[in-house]
Amino acid sequence: MRVQALVTIEGISDSVYDVATDSGYRQVAVISDISPLMSALAVKDLDAMTSNFLIDENNSLSNNKLYENNSNNNNGKNVTYRVLLNAYPKKPSKQSSKKNLDSNPFDRLNYLQPGDQLFMSLALAPLATSEQALSNPSGFDSYRWLRGRHIDGVANILTVGTSNVTNTEVSKPAFASSSYLQRFQTYINQGRWQLRQHFYQDWSTQTTAAQQAKAVTLSLLTGDRSLINHDTKDLYQLAGISHLLAISGTHVLFLAIMLAGAAVLLFDRLWPRIYRYVPRWQVRWWVMIAAAFIYALFTGFDVPLLVPHGCYSR
Repeated sequence: MRVQALVTIEGISDSVYDVATDSGYRQVAVISDISPLMSALAVKDLDAMTSNFLIDENNSLSNNKLYENNSNNNNGKNVTYRVLLNAYPKKPSKQSSKKNLDSNPFDRLNYLQPGDQLFMSLALAPLATSEQALSNPSGFDSYRWLRGRHIDGVANILTVGTSNVTNTEVSKPAFASSSYLQRFQTYINQGRWQLRQHFYQDWSTQTTAAQQAKAVTLSLLTGDRSLINHDTKDLYQLAGISHLLAISGTHVLFLAIMLAGAAVLLFDRLWPRIYRYVPRWQVRWWVMIAAAFIYALFTGFDVPLLVPHGCYSR
């Protein structure tokens, strides 16, 4: 089903869009304001749609009309779904010029941060129940993995707009009225995205070795494997050390022990009187708990999982 919808980016993408390495873009997102796609849309059409959306919402606010009160008149347009966005590079034709390649609108996907909202045209499809679990019980079941992430379906991106719905006052109520925990999680994800963008700076101007050195460093720090190419993943799997690219309990434990030891040394030198009120073992314990929680939160608080190569095959 081809639709046009308002897409809200959630978390950070599982991979980046890169034509040079044939890497596809995969991102969990929430879609709303869904309507059937009557004809193919260009980028300028989506930008015009964004402008009209902002005008309508501003008019509603200026008339002191809450969006929630008018939700019954929108014929179900406020229904939201959580989907996995996909965008795979297409091999350019011989007639395509370098200028057209450089202006590929899909390149914008890599710069969408958590919380961004923009209009896209999508090809929606429900999750197909995997028969792999029946034929091969020990194999990877992508259907169960996606359902475990509370994903309702998959969506192939057809066209991407260039204008964000940046006016927070007129953002959709489902997200504007989100809880403090959800907002805090968005801030954490934005911090993770900014760290990735720091490693991703001037990416195309670097050699493959330099790129993968940064990609592996980012993966070891936060478990973000989006910048690692297929060849590097294959090498780690061949060497039997691919588990190092995922955050595990050992990572968190070692970091917590190091920070707890540093904190005790600091208290021993500067504030030894604190031990009159708090035993030393409790200082270590509280530092370890806080470090483990913050680090797990920053790395996504997700179950460590090494997705086998090829499970996202087209």
